[in-house]
Amino acid sequence: MPEDSDPAPEENHVPFVPPEPAELERMLPQYAIQRLIASGGMGAVYAGLQRDLDRPVAIKILPPDAGRDGESIDRFRTEAKAMARLIHPHIPAVFEFAVVEEYCVLVMELVDGSNVFHLIRENLLPSRRAIEVFQQVCDAVQFAHSRSIVHGDIKPSNIIVNTDDQAKLADFGLARLMEQSDRDSSSWTPMGTPEYAAPELYDRNATPDHRADIYSLGVVLHEMLTGAAPSGEFELPATALKLDPRIDEIIARCMEINPDLRYQSVAEIRQVTREILDGINAPPPAPPQRAASRKITLAQRKPPTGARKPASAPSKAAPAKAPPTRAAPQKPPASLTPIRKPAAPPPIAPPRQLAAAPAPAPTRSPPHQAPPTATPPAPPAPRRPQTPRLP
Repeated sequence: MPEDSDPAPEENHVPFVPPEPAELERMLPQYAIQRLIASGGMGAVYAGLQRDLDRPVAIKILPPDAGRDGESIDRFRTEAKAMARLIHPHIPAVFEFAVVEEYCVLVMELVDGSNVFHLIRENLLPSRRAIEVFQQVCDAVQFAHSRSIVHGDIKPSNIIVNTDDQAKLADFGLARLMEQSDRDSSSWTPMGTPEYAAPELYDRNATPDHRADIYSLGVVLHEMLTGAAPSGEFELPATALKLDPRIDEIIARCMEINPDLRYQSVAEIRQVTREILDGINAPPPAPPQRAASRKITLAQRKPPTGARKPASAPSKAAPAKAPPTRAAPQKPPASLTPIRKPAAPPPIAPPRQLAAAPAPAPTRSPPHQAPPTATPPAPPAPRRPQTPRLP
């Protein structure tokens, strides 16, 4: 951490410089190392060829710190064995694990395709295709969770779509294991990518579990549909994109601050996305006044008044402007009461009844008084004597 002044923590922050392909091939002579595909803080990935089988492979090496002691190496080896059992169409197969010199090495299936980060930037991921890719990723995550493996770093750049349009979720378990190896040490730092990491991954006293992956799934779905990861106060995308409103529910519920309020299993998300893709159980369109509830604020740990407001991991993402702007969406529901007050023309109704009441009274009174007035005209009986005149 920045406050540590010991030289050892400083060394841990030295940027990782991946070896050249020729240098890695010297360490792994059974593989022909062709090129460096990508590198970052979590390690580097190379494209290569397994010489014995002429099989294309991806070779990932972890930074030297990962193999600093026997305990860490044993932990990685155990995890590699577990990953090797993840035989699933949406998870790259793991072929070999080794410790060579100062590097931990994972040899995996090489996926020929583009990662989702690239597809988003190139506008090659329309809404329906994004939901289909998301569904496949959920299949992979649920399968891993059923075997007690947590990914720990789900993000668009770790999702690769091959030439057959099949999504593959790569880098299973690496972030989680590295976090466990450092969590109890003085040099502990939060793992995962901040934009996609669940809040508990940044809490040293928390015990993250599979629900951290569920949080990341919500962030990834938002980015695949809108082109950007959520930041600050953001609006859920279903209304603007004319999508099934359940998309908003998936994103908002996945990104709950409290893990207990999220989906408790990826199987629940898979069920909803499957229904959305199949057009099953589609709810009626939400009334206009509910549009205000579709704005949520990222990283606000204490949501105002409204319960169950999602947030992200890094506290720095909670801008000071969030509470004021948050108040704006809450005003539209209050404005519904003025709209109902105009419906109070009941005060106008009484005048109408009062005007109508006197009118019937005079019209009905003559008929009721007719019998009394009818008796006085009856005496014109004297006119009857005129009948004798007729003969």
